[in-house]
Amino acid sequence: MIGWAWLAGIAAYQAVAPAPLTLRAGTPVPMVTLAELNSKSHRQGSRFDLAVSEDVRVNGRIVIPKGAQAVGEVARHVARGGLAKSGKLELRLLHVTVGDRRIRLDGSRQHAGPGATGSPAMTGVFILAIGSLLQGRDASVPAGTPITGYVHRDLPLAIGAD
Repeated sequence: MIGWAWLAGIAAYQAVAPAPLTLRAGTPVPMVTLAELNSKSHRQGSRFDLAVSEDVRVNGRIVIPKGAQAVGEVARHVARGGLAKSGKLELRLLHVTVGDRRIRLDGSRQHAGPGATGSPAMTGVFILAIGSLLQGRDASVPAGTPITGYVHRDLPLAIGAD
């Protein structure tokens, strides 16, 4: 009899206990740049700020709110040059901060400006280039440019009851 009572207690606990939430690796996190980035003033290793542009939800619950701050870094810098050599910036997303927790991000799309050749490819960094026929130009990413990052690894979430 004690065995059945114990099993009934566990079943009742499982029925009441909330299912754990997990923020899955690969979950998209839409963001926008907060300031202009360009190859004239930003060098390799320069950090830049972004903000989450839409709530990220798991099972209908907001786990990364719109407006959460994120950080990226210039992974590679190529200065403009003569003979139509354009400046380039490769940008890597680092993390988004929610409360006191940093959630590591990965980039996964390629961006190229006018004059670029080839098709977009999955790269892990964002590549931005601006070309010119007569003289090279600095690469420029305006404030408010949308960039999507992706959650790096599965993260269990401890969210209180609503």
